[in-house]
Amino acid sequence: MSSRIGLMIAIAILSVGTTRLAYAQTGTTPIVLTGAFGGGNLDGVQGGLPPEGAALFTGLRFGVGWPLDATRLSVETELNWVGQVKGRRQMAANELQERRADLLWSFLGGLQFWEPHRVVSVHAVAGASYVKPIVDSVSLTYNPAVRLWTDPISIQSGYSHAWAVTAGADVFFAFGHLATGPTFRWHGYLQNPSPWQSGKPTRTSNFGFAVSYRF
Repeated sequence: MSSRIGLMIAIAILSVGTTRLAYAQTGTTPIVLTGAFGGGNLDGVQGGLPPEGAALFTGLRFGVGWPLDATRLSVETELNWVGQVKGRRQMAANELQERRADLLWSFLGGLQFWEPHRVVSVHAVAGASYVKPIVDSVSLTYNPAVRLWTDPISIQSGYSHAWAVTAGADVFFAFGHLATGPTFRWHGYLQNPSPWQSGKPTRTSNFGFAVSYRF
């Protein structure tokens, strides 16, 4: 009887030790590189200026982390491109057209949680982003002979940079050093980078898929 109890205790200790070793071995890699793609939106005026609408997004993400059993703390940076959306606004003698995309450079802190089998994890991030709008602006003149806006001339867009609050979450399914799953990012602008006051850009939200590699 005592031998069985001793064997059960030994098995329990070995199981706990093996689980902790598995956590430590799978989480010791500090560097993670991730690529992301998907769709979302840019705020503005629907059909007007600043342009608003559905947009594609792509991202490149880099993180350095410190594993603690089933969790991982990290410092991360991301470069996300969101665009392009189009809009127009008619003035007294001309029409302005814009094609806009936003480049966001994010500085984030991250926290990742794994389930016991180390297959599925939830990754949350929060921080700030530098926003650089990339805008192609043209001015057209109305031609009454053909009843069309013609003679496009490139002009200065008048957009400036801005800062945004950033938050997001990912769900990863691990396959060795690779992991993939859905991703979400939200950026709430703290300033208006557009010269237009009506319908000023206030946020961009993006959903997609991410693929990461643990070095």
